[in-house]
Amino acid sequence: MSMSPSDPTPSTRLAPLLPEGPRSHSTITRIGLLVASGVLILLGVVFWLVPVVTGLPFYLAAVVTLSMASSRAARWMNRCEQHLPYRFRRWLRLVLRRRERKGRRDRRKRADRN
Repeated sequence: MSMSPSDPTPSTRLAPLLPEGPRSHSTITRIGLLVASGVLILLGVVFWLVPVVTGLPFYLAAVVTLSMASSRAARWMNRCEQHLPYRFRRWLRLVLRRRERKGRRDRRKRADRN
């Protein structure tokens, strides 16, 4: 079974992992996200030097927070994500969707309490 060039490949069927459009965050929020990214990168370096915990989760969290503040970083993250295996890319979207739903539920609960 061969695929012709016009057939969609798994990498073209999935939507971008992170939204790339213009950011609607306020300046203070963007500065906070940039500071958080810097702190996470520093933690990644510290835990890379200390052999107890790997620094990789901190680097990944830093890239995600940076992409929330910058559309350029979001485009870069989406391009890099295209190189991951298809199954892992689907799993990432599933996890993000679950977190998004949980966040909406939590916000509704807080709004109902007020």
